[in-house]
Amino acid sequence: DMTWKVLTPMPKPDSHIEFAWAIVNRSLVIVGGTTEKHPNTKKMTLVGEILQFQFDTQTWKVLGKLPYRVK
Repeated sequence: DMTWKVLTPMPKPDSHIEFAWAIVNRSLVIVGGTTEKHPNTKKMTLVGEILQFQFDTQTWKVLGKLPYRVK
């Protein structure tokens, strides 16, 4: 099936993850990224969580936190 579908929302919005994801054991793991662009300054907040999306159960989980936030 080659159509888009809506998945379970992420625990925290995350974008700019071009080089920060990998497929591991039938799941998608995302490390870092950006979230929450400030409406006035346009400054983006970096993400420090490691997120995992399980393909089988269609659920998200926070695996842990990085020692510092990265994009």
